[in-house]
Amino acid sequence: MHHYLAGTMRPQALREKFRAGLYCFRNADRIKLNKKMLKRGERMTCSISRQDAMEIVTQINSVIEDRRVNIMNSEGIIVGSTDPKRIGTFHEGAWLIVENRLPELIIHSDTEYKGCRAGMNFPIVVEEEIVGVVGVTGDYESGEKYGQIIKTMTEILIRGKITEQERQKQEHIRMRFLEEWFSGEVRNINRRFIDRGLSLGIDLTVPRRMMALCVYDPELREEPQIQNLVAQGEDYVCKLLEKADHLCVIYRSASYLFCGVGDRTDEEMERLALSVTEELWNRYRLKLAVGIDSRNRN
Repeated sequence: MHHYLAGTMRPQALREKFRAGLYCFRNADRIKLNKKMLKRGERMTCSISRQDAMEIVTQINSVIEDRRVNIMNSEGIIVGSTDPKRIGTFHEGAWLIVENRLPELIIHSDTEYKGCRAGMNFPIVVEEEIVGVVGVTGDYESGEKYGQIIKTMTEILIRGKITEQERQKQEHIRMRFLEEWFSGEVRNINRRFIDRGLSLGIDLTVPRRMMALCVYDPELREEPQIQNLVAQGEDYVCKLLEKADHLCVIYRSASYLFCGVGDRTDEEMERLALSVTEELWNRYRLKLAVGIDSRNRN
């Protein structure tokens, strides 16, 4: 790539050059920044946490060991780095990339920009928005081959983090709804509440039977590893119930699982409870206490 000074080109022409990847800033004190030059629109709510940034830096560094890698958030602050001393410091190059939507920024010396070192910097783009910047230290000639690889790896990892955050958010919303349903008064279940359930994939108009379940260690041990085993056992019970009944809905409290399954006889409920109890014992050597509702004969 050729690197040019932006000079005095008109904003529209300059914007097109930036988007085409033909121009990048080289010297901050030789160009007047114009924040309004590019319409940025609304920022994504996604932000890169220090924990996520460090996990990503570690993963990249395990593949590409001979380069220092930095991840900056949308404000230009280094939130992840193979050099711990740089975390929390301002990176002017990253800030320029975000502010002006630059396709890349090559820095040729450690004194060219505030808080920067020689190397390559690329925007982290997720859903067409710049959520941060990834930088790789070192001279351009020897590191050019790594630049786009590291950018792509970072974007893939960030998307994975965002997907997981969204999944957790949706699961939290679902659990709150189920808590309201299982612990609320019947008179509060109105059309609006039913519609909320449908938006979450839960049809409250379908008849269900209820079960309360508790996974526990038969020796009642409380060591951390046993508690972890119990948590695994709870996950396993949930999977078994969901596999056995497509109408299954489960709310997890601190100590119990509350499960609604499709309408069935008392005998069928007992067989289901016994089957899950036996499979849990065979796999984890944990026990399961089960309470079954009284069948509504109305």
